[in-house]
Amino acid sequence: MALKRPSEAEEIYKKLAIHPSRKYQTAHAIFQFQQGKQSEGIAELEKLHSANASDRKIRNQLVGAYLAVIAGPMREGLRRSD
Repeated sequence: MALKRPSEAEEIYKKLAIHPSRKYQTAHAIFQFQQGKQSEGIAELEKLHSANASDRKIRNQLVGAYLAVIAGPMREGLRRSD
């Protein structure tokens, strides 16, 4: 997603994350991760997972974030070997 105003987008995602329905509670963490702030996004997902250990959605997103971080260097290594 191309954003022309990332600071405004971040504020919107923060508001979504605290919405009472909890449907979007990981929205800000995922936004951070997608904006290149992987460590901040993962830290936020870890915090959410600690507070909601039985929530599979949060756990799955956290595991996906971990795997994405690990896979990045692996993909680069594969490209170099071509």
